[in-house]
Amino acid sequence: MQWTGSSSSGRQRHPPQGPNSFEERAGYVGMGQSLEAGAETVDMRRLEQDLRLRAQKKRDLGEMRVYTVFLVFFIVVYFSGRDFTQTFYLHEAIREAFVNEEFREEYGTFIKKNWFDLSNIREFWQWLQGPVTTNLFPEELYNGQPLPPDRLYFVQTYNKLLGRIRLRQLRVEPDSCT
Repeated sequence: MQWTGSSSSGRQRHPPQGPNSFEERAGYVGMGQSLEAGAETVDMRRLEQDLRLRAQKKRDLGEMRVYTVFLVFFIVVYFSGRDFTQTFYLHEAIREAFVNEEFREEYGTFIKKNWFDLSNIREFWQWLQGPVTTNLFPEELYNGQPLPPDRLYFVQTYNKLLGRIRLRQLRVEPDSCT
């Protein structure tokens, strides 16, 4: 490679040739220059980066395919094994046991009430001590036989209670629903 141009003396200057050149020893590739060792290093770096990116994209695509297959399989299994009529009947049985179950006030009147008729705190506690307690912790089976010890802490002999029962109150701003 030659530099064209003249120095102050008018002679053309040539860059140093061979391995004694600073650029060749340092592996430097400047603008417009292409030393073979430097060009190969730059090309190898780009090639390595491209290969890494392609491998990462390939892995990501494979993981996405596996996840999609899993998701489709999960949804099919979930909805194919679910009998919606049984779910409806279970929901209705629990509603009937806790919400629609009638109870009597302890003091005074003999008017039967259910969840929808509660109007004060005293009636709420009577509802908790009446239908809720008898359905959460039954002492006998539906046919009148005593409850076996292995069936304790089952709600309506199907759903096992894990841990304690917790009642909580959720307060909402008066105009938040409108």
